Amino acid sequence: MLPLVSLIATVSALAAGSLPAIQIAKLWRNRNADGISLVWVVGALANSIVWNVYALLLGSLTLILPNLLALAMNVTMTAVVFAVRHPRVARTSEPALAHVARAVVDDPDLGAEFAALVSAHEADRFSAADTLVLVPA
Repeated sequence: MLPLVSLIATVSALAAGSLPAIQIAKLWRNRNADGISLVWVVGALANSIVWNVYALLLGSLTLILPNLLALAMNVTMTAVVFAVRHPRVARTSEPALAHVARAVVDDPDLGAEFAALVSAHEADRFSAADTLVLVPA
């Protein structure tokens, strides 16, 4: 019975251990780690190192495999969090709209034209919203 439980535990731990890959991909895609605590990331990495040493000393494959995966995930998560918080990496993540907005701000003529368009749109939006249409009954 113990070998079966060990197999199930190993598969379960490997599946659960791969879940941080979703968060890592999201962090990298968004280039934003504002909601991730550095203390948590470094603490998880330290904990993972301790568990890997323990698993290796025990020589239990049931503990070694999931802990190696967890260590890989924690190293990757830590690296990605530090990378996306670096100004050079974070700057490359600006959406295309941010580049357009910066161009509008940097070019006074374009900025004035943009402000006029926004003003006209706002005026049109408010006048359309304030219009009351009465339909005879």
